[in-house]
Amino acid sequence: MVEVLTTRTESAQKAVMHLQADSQAESKVALKGLSVWYGMSKVVDDVSIDFRRNRVTAVMGPSGCGKTTLLKTLNRMIDLVPDARVEGEAYMDGQNILDPQFDVTILRRHVGMVFQKPNPFPMSIYDNVAFGPRIHGMKKKGELDRVVEESLVGAGLYGEVKDKLGKPASSLSGGQQQRMCIARAIAIKPEVLLLDEPTSALDPSGSLKVEQLITTLKENYTLVLVTHNMQQAARISDNTAFLYEGRLVEYGETGQMFENPKEELTEKYITGKFG
Repeated sequence: MVEVLTTRTESAQKAVMHLQADSQAESKVALKGLSVWYGMSKVVDDVSIDFRRNRVTAVMGPSGCGKTTLLKTLNRMIDLVPDARVEGEAYMDGQNILDPQFDVTILRRHVGMVFQKPNPFPMSIYDNVAFGPRIHGMKKKGELDRVVEESLVGAGLYGEVKDKLGKPASSLSGGQQQRMCIARAIAIKPEVLLLDEPTSALDPSGSLKVEQLITTLKENYTLVLVTHNMQQAARISDNTAFLYEGRLVEYGETGQMFENPKEELTEKYITGKFG
């Protein structure tokens, strides 16, 4: 199995290099030889991948394959895990964001994250969305009003909540809460948005609205979407990466991968032979 995975990983890395050569100017975030350990357990193994600017890249694979760990590395939340160790490089616009000298506060302003379950703060809808801008020094009410409105509009939620911004965010439905969390994430004007299974806790109607939102957000953001839902990846992503046991098995344009995967392991996963 190790030899097979090594061969497949080399194939995947060649695909990454091909995409990088074709679209170097479009690259927003590039991982080079990224490995992550939790204690003695290696959960991400020598991954190199290029996330294109203003595209949705889906990262899929079975549970425990390293998808969420990959996301946490991109905004350095991995630093908060006591026994985690990272090797390799991660570049955003040519700067190595894993460099110990890189300001993590600045990084997290440019790389927003939305989690698996909606996590509204125990405050009003308005204060949730204004939270980030306030942390970063915005105090004037007029400016905050503008940012809150723009962010809620950007998250496709303003029309539904404009008359109840002072109400608790917890009063919103699950789907509305998740879109509010997206509004909160984009309120600080990030460049990259990380989405960790953002619809897994939502009903079909809420999931559809979030998916529709994701397809519009790529006009202004680079999005990395972790998902277990292969149909979702096929519907809304431009590129897809398939991870297995921490390694990158295959990476390419979504249509090509789902219609004609290059690797047998990818084909088996997509067709439900394991998962």
